[in-house]
Formats: sequence, structure tokens, C-alpha cells
Amino acid sequence: MNIILAGPAGSGKGTQAKFLAKKLKLPHISIGLLLRDNRNKGDKISEAIIKAQDTGVLVTHDITFKILKERLTQADCKKGFILDGFPRDDEQGQFLKNNFKIDYAIKLNIDNDLIIKRLSSRRECKKCSQIFGIDFQPKKQGICDKCGGELYHREDDQPAAIKKRLSIYRNDTEPVFEKYFKEVLHEVNGAQKPDKVLKDILKALNR
Repeated sequence: MNIILAGPAGSGKGTQAKFLAKKLKLPHISIGLLLRDNRNKGDKISEAIIKAQDTGVLVTHDITFKILKERLTQADCKKGFILDGFPRDDEQGQFLKNNFKIDYAIKLNIDNDLIIKRLSSRRECKKCSQIFGIDFQPKKQGICDKCGGELYHREDDQPAAIKKRLSIYRNDTEPVFEKYFKEVLHEVNGAQKPDKVLKDILKALNR
């Protein structure tokens, strides 16, 4: 069962991907985490990733495709995977369509106002990257429950940055799912409580 989980930043797709991975016993593949993992390998690809990220430009499609293809053909993906954060544009959608059979594309729908509210209140741990927000508050203000690290407000979670990210998602990412994965596309209301969102996703997956 090969699943794509889509939605704008703040839609809860990362949280739902983790829930699904545990429930379905499938690996959760996050393109962001893959790039971070490959950043530390000390080879030519890691050098290219570091250069791109440190200068504020996107990692090239060639590198992203190579890393993703290697990961999705590993043994633990033989029975399926849950792909989070990919595809983000037409070229990535075409690559995925041409190289892998996608059984379900789940798109979490949520309006811009709620996204801005969610992300503006979001805090991330400097040590372990645990995320806290409206639905998951730390027990002690400013301190991570998981490791005791300091929580901070990311630059890309400021209102102006959020609006820019939303514009890119609406214009570049959302149309990809209608174009390449319409036959397997299921839309879920992402504004609900996390347990209700998960229930609706499992229903779409016939689980």
C-alpha cells in the first residue's frame, strides 16, 4: 500500500503520517528528514545539500529524486510506504507517477485562516525538533516535554512567511494531485481534531 499524504504546512500531515505508520506498520518517509539525514553523509550529495540549504535555495530535483528513489526501494518499503512532503510541484508529481505505483493520495483540506492560527502558535524544540502547538501544549511553558530543551518560534512560522508558504502550496502543490493522482485522490477535513482526522483517513483507506 503506497500512500501519499498531502496538505499545507500546519495541516497536521506529519502527525497523521506518524499515526498511520504505527497503525499500518508502514515506514513514514519524510522528504525533509531524508534531506537532513543525507546532509551528514560526507559525500558529494551531502555537499550539494549543505550548499543549497545554507544559501537558502532549494535542493535540485536531481538530488531529491535520487535520494527518494534509493529510500523507496529499500527492503522496509516492500509492503508499502507513507510519503510525507512530496510531491511539491509538477516535476516532482511527474517523477513519482512515472516511477512508483501510488494506491492512495490523501489530501488534508484546511482553510488559510486556521493554518495561520495554528502555525503562529507553533513552537519547536531546539534540541530534538519536537513540535508543540494548539492541540499539543507543553506541560511547562517554553520547555520541551520530551527532552527538556528550549522551545522557539521558527522564522517560517511568522505570519508573513506562512502566507508565502500557503501561496506556494495553493499554486504549485495542490494542482499536482488533481493532475497526476486524481483516480486515487481522497480528501479529508484537516480542521477536525487529530483522532477524527485519523478516523476519516482510515475510512478512505478502507481500514
